[in-house]
Amino acid sequence: NNQWMAAISTKDLIDAVACNEVSVASFYGHMQGRRMTRVMFEELLVALSGNKSLEVLDLDHNEIGRWDDGVERLLKAVSHIRKLHKINLNSCQIGDDSVPAICNFLETNSSVHTLWLYGNNITLKGALQLHACIIAKNATLHTLNLLNNGICRQSQETIINAALREPRPRALSLKEICRLEVILSRLAYKQGMYRPPDTDWQQFLLSDPEEE
Repeated sequence: NNQWMAAISTKDLIDAVACNEVSVASFYGHMQGRRMTRVMFEELLVALSGNKSLEVLDLDHNEIGRWDDGVERLLKAVSHIRKLHKINLNSCQIGDDSVPAICNFLETNSSVHTLWLYGNNITLKGALQLHACIIAKNATLHTLNLLNNGICRQSQETIINAALREPRPRALSLKEICRLEVILSRLAYKQGMYRPPDTDWQQFLLSDPEEE
């Protein structure tokens, strides 16, 4: 349970993963003493390579994206775990350079239905890559959180969430993507959830997307 997980050390939790003793492993970086070091990360990769029981892996607020091939190595380590259905990589310093590794994982994975990438550094370029991969090669994922990334100069929503609701294999055009971003940004702005960074962008938000 959560209380037990909060009480044990990172090393003990890694050992529990290695011994298939947990179905949920949270290494939430803001939890006291739980932030990953590079040495701990290497130990976790070894533990995951022999795991068969994990269902949820939470690495929120760790710096995996800043370590050499960190995202790619992590996803390769969990690729064989058939029970795994949720991965949380929020605020892990992940950028567009890690998107190909995520796409490679999604192309062959058939168990993960929820992937959280909130608060990273993925831009519209990376979002489009993910969108194309999901539409063409993944039939399992139904939740991909890309809020608070650098997409279309605002951080309220992303086309990926809409793409996941579309009957596959239909893919949205770049024009449709930007139009959806404008609509969602305007809605967030009117609700006080989002403040445009400059006057030009504010005019863009308040313009009619049908005129684009």
